[in-house]
Amino acid sequence: MTIHVSNKDIVQEDFGSKILGIKSKPDNEVCCDCSCGETTWASTTFGCFLCINCSGVHRSLGTHVSKVKSVTLDSWSLEEIRSMELWGNKRVNNMFESNVPSYYTKPIEEAPYEYRLEYITAKYIYQHFVKSAMPPPVPINTPLPNLTGSYKTTPKKSSTKKASQSLRKAEPNKNVGQVEFSGILNIILKRGIDMKPMNTTTNWLSDPYVILGAGPDFNDCMNIHPGQLSKSEVKRKTLNPEWNQRMCCCICSLDTDVIHIEVWDYDKLSAHEFMGEYHLQLCDLDILNQKDQKVNVCISLQSVERGCIELEISYHSLK
Repeated sequence: MTIHVSNKDIVQEDFGSKILGIKSKPDNEVCCDCSCGETTWASTTFGCFLCINCSGVHRSLGTHVSKVKSVTLDSWSLEEIRSMELWGNKRVNNMFESNVPSYYTKPIEEAPYEYRLEYITAKYIYQHFVKSAMPPPVPINTPLPNLTGSYKTTPKKSSTKKASQSLRKAEPNKNVGQVEFSGILNIILKRGIDMKPMNTTTNWLSDPYVILGAGPDFNDCMNIHPGQLSKSEVKRKTLNPEWNQRMCCCICSLDTDVIHIEVWDYDKLSAHEFMGEYHLQLCDLDILNQKDQKVNVCISLQSVERGCIELEISYHSLK
């Protein structure tokens, strides 16, 4: 009997031996993202070797973010071999983990999927741990670079927040007469970035939600116009929540009114924990005087060490 072996089979066998040789280097024998487990998988996009659990997270991000292959079961191209040889776990982590803050610990072997996803997203997509990137944590009361290219807030006040003095306890002012609103603010709550971890039972992830209130007094968030208080959805187990939720409120004056913003960590069994606040004076957004003009705003949360909120705001006059 004659057995025919094609050149392609010989090449693939050689590539298979080559990738196993690269994997056998000490730095590549432990997972790039959790430092544990067998590295039987790899991201050819980033050139790193992964355990089966972390490879599942990479795969969930989509091939446009990270292309995952089995070290032993898949076929490899010359370009992919060169990428793995060029990078490897040590070089990848020297770049993507060059500035990891103390509150971000690498996932352990027993870590849940949610925490692996949070860590890997922060590492590769947001690139929070790269020295040249936006450094976490955010210094208290220091404005972040403008992510949207339209408007950057400057913090004006920091204070200790008590639940009894928060928007969660605010009620419409009953001491004023009939309120005449001049217009409506359409506020799109887009997302939160690098927010404060609160919950030790979920590997320091949080369940954030946002409360917005419109009122006339910068220094008194309890003084809210009648009916102008709204609350967002709760986003579970995340420090980078994506809301994309519309939250409208009526205002009396663009010159004097303030939008009070608070972020809280939801807890079903105990008191909700404060995650930051901001008091946005509408007079700072003079562009709102232009009809149907949208303003993208990135605000640095006050009274906490880190976190910001992205909003899109447009104004519609009622007069």
